[in-house]
Amino acid sequence: QFYEALPYLYKIEMSNHNILEAKRLAKQYMYLRPDIIESYLLLAGCSVEQRSITTALTILNQAKRLPDLPADSQKEIDDQIKKTYEIDDKCRDAIQFANEAEHFIQEKKLEQALESINKAIDKDPKYVIYRKTRTSLYRMLNKINEAKTEGNYCITHYPYSDVGYLESANTYIAMNSYVEAREVVRKGIKNVSDTSELQNMLDHILHLEQAFNNALLSFKRAQIVLSTLKHPLLVDRLKHTQVFTEEDGECDQELIEPLNSAIKYIEQANNDMDGMMLSF
Repeated sequence: QFYEALPYLYKIEMSNHNILEAKRLAKQYMYLRPDIIESYLLLAGCSVEQRSITTALTILNQAKRLPDLPADSQKEIDDQIKKTYEIDDKCRDAIQFANEAEHFIQEKKLEQALESINKAIDKDPKYVIYRKTRTSLYRMLNKINEAKTEGNYCITHYPYSDVGYLESANTYIAMNSYVEAREVVRKGIKNVSDTSELQNMLDHILHLEQAFNNALLSFKRAQIVLSTLKHPLLVDRLKHTQVFTEEDGECDQELIEPLNSAIKYIEQANNDMDGMMLSF
């Protein structure tokens, strides 16, 4: 029967670090066979991988209440509860360091936050969410090469999680490398089971790319206009994007229109760039 294949499919997804798909299979197995302990063990295993230790223990204790539970099954559940507590002990320090990192981020103390998240990863190197935080911190600190390396690590070691693809895309966006950002997101869409976040990111990239191109075009147009002009009022006025009028006795009449045209392009470019920042 179909449900008999679910544990095998679950193990394949877990070995590939595709936790979301493994959890979906475990829930399906639980729905079909709520009367056997294996379904509880599988679902608890997903919770442990997501560091939801309390949830895992709740599921395992539910399994202990199954009627007519054989002694060997009871022992299997007890062993799993013991292992879960051991994992909890190992991860507790990592969680504390990760919470410290979040606190430092809120206080804009980014170097301290990076130190804390590094300690969390040292304690719990397989938990991808900590690496997501580190990638984000690298970008905040303008350590782009490190951010790229961390994003690539996540993609290589967790190819069925959307974390690496999303973080790599954000890094490429910080570099204004929208083609690369689109490529890495589309790669993720092919591998990840739940593509909703990746689809949203793809739309976001297309919007940013259009805004960036519009701003670049406006700047180039302003540059073309300004390349033909030399005037003592130019620098001061453009710093404040002031409009030139015919009352400006120090400005030649024939310069008024092209200078205002240049200012218009610069303002448009700034508006496009502001729109990009607001969309982050």
